[in-house]
Amino acid sequence: YENPNTRASFLNMIIILRRYKNYDVDKLIQYRNKMKIEIKDLRKEKLLISKDELPTLEYLYSQLKNLVGLKYIINYLFLTYGFRNADINLKYVDKLPEEKTENYIYFINKKLKLSINNYKTTKSYGEKIYTIVDKSFIKEFKKLKLVDGDYLIGNKNNKKYSTSNFNDLVLKLSIDKLGEAKVFKIIVRDILEKKNYSDLDKFSLSRGTSMATIMKSYNVYN
Repeated sequence: YENPNTRASFLNMIIILRRYKNYDVDKLIQYRNKMKIEIKDLRKEKLLISKDELPTLEYLYSQLKNLVGLKYIINYLFLTYGFRNADINLKYVDKLPEEKTENYIYFINKKLKLSINNYKTTKSYGEKIYTIVDKSFIKEFKKLKLVDGDYLIGNKNNKKYSTSNFNDLVLKLSIDKLGEAKVFKIIVRDILEKKNYSDLDKFSLSRGTSMATIMKSYNVYN
């Protein structure tokens, strides 16, 4: 595999298996450590390409104005909170359950609230709660006519899609099929260019991503 990330993933499985069998892994670990340099260089190369190819944040907002329904909702959440795909796998409920195992969206006092509990860094950041008062968002959400238990993006049987299928659907619904990672790179680039550094803290919390990871993986000027 040319991609060192892919190579490292398979190598990790081999190391785990050999350790289980009490086989030596020293040489494999040395090789994995060398690959870390390749991975770092590849990440920087991709970020450098992104800097020149990605559209501006102003462009994304101009496109958002022309969207309706599910497309508007998904892209609004990406741009406003820097959410990952997993964050927007939302279930509509009339009342928030006591045991919160999923991501929920519900009305309270004519406002929409989000309760995000199931995402990549849940253990580090815990439940994320947001209140949405934006009239355009609420208007587009009401158009979906979801009832208690419906998923924002659900299959024909109103069940959750598998992660890969869900990610594919969200990618197609994102502006210009950019996907959440590229959208977040655009957000970070705009913050750095305008020197609105306090916004980095806000997005670090809403995305559930450490500042170190943002600077390493989403900063096109890295």
